[in-house]
Amino acid sequence: WPDLPGVSRDSDIVGAALVAHGFEVVTIRDADSQGLKSAIDDFIFTHCLEPENRVVIYFLGHGHTLQQAFGSTMGYIVPA
Repeated sequence: WPDLPGVSRDSDIVGAALVAHGFEVVTIRDADSQGLKSAIDDFIFTHCLEPENRVVIYFLGHGHTLQQAFGSTMGYIVPA
């Protein structure tokens, strides 16, 4: 997969906007599949247990869509 040169800039812009609206921002960069899964699991365990919490998981990177056997499509995140 080719590099996405705007990801770091976009990540900083989105992060700053979320912080301005009261969110705590955790940024994970260039994670492989296991690193991404661990980071999301840790984030959910740390931040998503309180019913009143607002949560945003924002992914910047490549994705891929595959045709499923039953006819619909399914999108996938492509980690580093």
